[in-house]
Amino acid sequence: YNSENSMENFGGTSAACPQVLGAAALILSMHPDFTESQVSSTLKLSATDMGTSGKDNVFGYGRLNANFAVRNLYVPDVYSTLSSAISGAVSGQTVVIRSGTHNITGNVGLGSGISLIIKSGATVNLNGYQIVAIGGGSIQCESGATVGGLAAKILNANGGLFPSIQGAVNHSSWGHTIE
Repeated sequence: YNSENSMENFGGTSAACPQVLGAAALILSMHPDFTESQVSSTLKLSATDMGTSGKDNVFGYGRLNANFAVRNLYVPDVYSTLSSAISGAVSGQTVVIRSGTHNITGNVGLGSGISLIIKSGATVNLNGYQIVAIGGGSIQCESGATVGGLAAKILNANGGLFPSIQGAVNHSSWGHTIE
């Protein structure tokens, strides 16, 4: 290292580019079939918003969050359907339903360690089916999220969304809270 060969100030897009490229490479290592648009959407959606809410001229989409970029699968922005996101998820990842209306057409089991978040403003219609978290996964419905046809929720780990109270009772075990 020679102090004469360095810069005092290094920032802006020149400094951000290698970091974003590294995060993009991490995303592609998890999802080699992603298109350029899917990688770009994932990076933007996973950024930690800073300054004025939403994209702005000072912080753009916000601070890069490589952890969220690799762990979160976004519906409908990156995956068009809930089932495609769940089938692409692996343990430790979270499927995030950000917006829109999504109709369940069969029972949904979140694999071991996969979680689901239904964001405020999103709607999931159960249509008589259930969504169940298995093996350490979890389900979170934010305030303002709508689950059509919901009769019962199990809120603990390995929880679920059920169209009938009996379905929740059948799935529950000691220590579960049914709401």
